[in-house]
Amino acid sequence: MDVKGFYECIGGNYQTALSRMMNDKFIFRMLGKFVAVDYLSPIKEAYGKKDFDALFQAVHTLKGLSGNLALDSLFEIAHKVTEKTRNLNGAE
Repeated sequence: MDVKGFYECIGGNYQTALSRMMNDKFIFRMLGKFVAVDYLSPIKEAYGKKDFDALFQAVHTLKGLSGNLALDSLFEIAHKVTEKTRNLNGAE
């Protein structure tokens, strides 16, 4: 599967990613860096501890990274959670 096909499969915006990163090789490299990091464990841990400041920060990070990579489906989910946790326990 090529990078464009990957974006189509996951509900991302390939054209936006391409405009930001200029070529498939760089997009692929950035996606590789993205998947190499475990973003879900800090979210689950913060949620389990009811640490809404940490939850907000972890989801906000995921939102920013997924937005920059034009991973639109993931961005939309992270955006919703970010907004729901923004004002809990003083998160800003």
